[in-house]
Amino acid sequence: MAINKKTAVLMVTNSNIANIGGIESHVRQLSLALEKYAQVSISHLYPIRTSTIFKKIPMVADFKRLLAHNGRVHFHGFSVIFVVLLAVFSKKQNNVKWIWTPHMHPFSQHKNTFLAWLFFQVLTKRMLKKMDTIIVLSTIEKKYFSAIYPINKIALIPNSIKAVSTNIMPKNKRLHFLFVGRYNDNKRAWLIEKIAPLFPNYNFIFVTDKTNLITKDNLIYHNNIDCLALNKLYSESIAVIIPSKYEAFSMVALESLSAGTPVIMAEGVQIKEYLTDDVITLLAEKSIENELINAIKKLSAMDEQLFNHSAQKAIKIAEGFLWENIVHQIARNYQ
Repeated sequence: MAINKKTAVLMVTNSNIANIGGIESHVRQLSLALEKYAQVSISHLYPIRTSTIFKKIPMVADFKRLLAHNGRVHFHGFSVIFVVLLAVFSKKQNNVKWIWTPHMHPFSQHKNTFLAWLFFQVLTKRMLKKMDTIIVLSTIEKKYFSAIYPINKIALIPNSIKAVSTNIMPKNKRLHFLFVGRYNDNKRAWLIEKIAPLFPNYNFIFVTDKTNLITKDNLIYHNNIDCLALNKLYSESIAVIIPSKYEAFSMVALESLSAGTPVIMAEGVQIKEYLTDDVITLLAEKSIENELINAIKKLSAMDEQLFNHSAQKAIKIAEGFLWENIVHQIARNYQ
């Protein structure tokens, strides 16, 4: 279902770093899909400052641009200062529809639980009152927001991908494990770094935002990588590892499956509700380090036939998440 070509959607996010998974990757792919399949005109609003002290605080120019936009506004982020402050302290015009995708993280998973809770109570709830619709990615998000927001204004729509691989890499040509994401406390890349010396025959590749990490032994770091290079890393991986404490969904998992690559992930990664055991290995939180070691051993030793079956199943699942099949559900919320 296409909406009027003249209808413009302004995407409001925290940054435009698109190749390390996360919200930015979702927004980039969503924007391209809306323009291609739903005939929506997309523009973006995110902080582009590099020299100010308050890099993520909205400036006057940001408020002016939001006020001047007379189409639809789609906000992204749960406790993102730039996004929330813009929404709370901007005047919403009568003819403008506001949509919000929280990408929620429970307060307990934030670095400072109390401050995250306080920020939500004081500011984010005020933002929520201005929204015409919120789009959630998982049932756990829907359950949370249905207690504080009209359920008929909540749409459950998963993340999606633009394409799946047509050429699955044989297992005997896959020589590394892959991590894609920010280098922070929630993502826990350090868990992979800790166990990597136990597997000297395999490289552990990190595509991340941190710039001062030094490649050493079988730990390889990439900071600036294009889409083609990232897709190649996905397809040549034995598995993608997502040890995050929590993920509202996981674009990285979906991108991995679209390359026919299985996923090792912590139980707090919410895409798990859409997937089956033959394409993912879930790591129990209480023994995550030992379970990660065992998962790597298992996938490393898996025979070619069984691995190929898993890769084919991953592709099949990923096909159900193609943007061309899902993007119209999002476009309907702009009408």
